[in-house]
Amino acid sequence: MEGEEATSGDRIVMRDNVSADPGVNPLRAAAKHSMAVNLLCWGRSQQAGELGARNPNTRLVIDRR
Repeated sequence: MEGEEATSGDRIVMRDNVSADPGVNPLRAAAKHSMAVNLLCWGRSQQAGELGARNPNTRLVIDRR
C-alpha cells in the first residue's frame, strides 16, 4: 500500500443555506466503505441528530461548537 492514496474519512460542512435534505446521502456511502464522517453543524444539532438517526451504521464525529 505504500505510495497509494487512501481516504480515512469525510467532512461535511452544514452551512446556513444548505437544504434540510440535499437528496444525496454521503453518510450511507461512508458507512458502506467503513469511513467516518466529520459533521460540522454549528447551530444545527437537531438536524445532525436526525441525520444520525436515519444513518445508524455511519460513524459520525460531530463538531457543533
